[in-house]
Amino acid sequence: MTREMGFVQPMLAITAEAPFDDPDWQYEIKWDGYRCQIHWNGSLHLYSRQGHDMAGWFPDLKDTGTFLRSPVILDAELVAWEAGRPSFSALQRRAAAPHRLIVFDCLYAQKRWLLHEPLRARLAILHEEIESNERVVLSEGVAGQGVRLLEAVREKGLEGVMAKRLQSLYIPGQRVRTWQKFLALTRLWATVSYVSRSETGAGWMWWVASAEDPGHFLGRLPAPGSWQPPAPPPDARAQTMHLAKPIHVEVSCREITPSGKMRHGRIRRWQI
Repeated sequence: MTREMGFVQPMLAITAEAPFDDPDWQYEIKWDGYRCQIHWNGSLHLYSRQGHDMAGWFPDLKDTGTFLRSPVILDAELVAWEAGRPSFSALQRRAAAPHRLIVFDCLYAQKRWLLHEPLRARLAILHEEIESNERVVLSEGVAGQGVRLLEAVREKGLEGVMAKRLQSLYIPGQRVRTWQKFLALTRLWATVSYVSRSETGAGWMWWVASAEDPGHFLGRLPAPGSWQPPAPPPDARAQTMHLAKPIHVEVSCREITPSGKMRHGRIRRWQI
């Protein structure tokens, strides 16, 4: 590996319209962590999706290079384990939880770039170069069974499934249809009794609360563009307004955090 071979912009997936089965695709668990690009050439770099070196953020990963036999660039997910399962909140807190690098692709190995080789070939080289160990874990995929894997992921409360066409090339920095993700989202009904102006002042934010416990605030989400307040606020400068008639809304989110807030929430439908 030469000095010029630095950070590679990660290839990104689109969200699938619906889960599917296809024998020409591989399906893997979508881990709830930080995208991480592993560079090893006698020194270790763990790059975030934006290209920041995260090696210093997670001291328990500083010996990762001792588990790698030769210079490589690997695409991975950095995951924190808490109470026997992946925990994104533990990752954000940089808690002293065990961290694992779950590797799913190989961009450089055996003294050559692999970007223009199909995924099937890249995975074969990945398995030649890497064995699962206490720091680096190979992502295990299944061919042709995306729907069944998604059902298993939902039962385990994991984030979702990645679907990858086995002939796909690695296109840095692009969001491509040859990689797709099935999200195992949480859906729930909620209520909106308060709205506030957005930071730009051009729209409104809905204060989403639990339908079962209206006092439990789940988070704020942008109001749909078709929604307008039932009447102008008494004070045009008012930042927050109470609705006389609550809005009933179905929302989806990646998870409800331990503090009771929605993560990556969005509005699916609403009614007054």
